[in-house]
Order: sequence, then C-alpha cells, then structure tokens
Amino acid sequence: MVALNDLTDNETLAYLLEFDSVHVRIAAPVEISGDQLQVSGVSITVYHQPDPEQLP
Repeated sequence: MVALNDLTDNETLAYLLEFDSVHVRIAAPVEISGDQLQVSGVSITVYHQPDPEQLP
C-alpha cells in the first residue's frame, strides 16, 4: 500500500490500525509523521479528499 484516502484524522486512523479488535492487534509500531502513517518503517501517505476525482 502506498496511499489511502479517508476523511478521518490521522490520529484516529493510527489508533484503529494498531488496535483493531476484528483482525487482532498489529505487531508493528504505528506512528504519524505529517501526512503519513509509518508502519514498521514503511510510509503510507494519507489523503483526506472527499472527492475522489481530486486525488493525485
């Protein structure tokens, strides 16, 4: 995964990724760095665009 688009703020996305109760906890550190989530050192760009046609 290189990017995702969600209207939720990055803090909530990081929390949900780390503590998802359906698929168990992720065994990797999840951090926020600007407009990116860092998962096990891999950067995932996060967009908050309500109109998908406006995505790069």
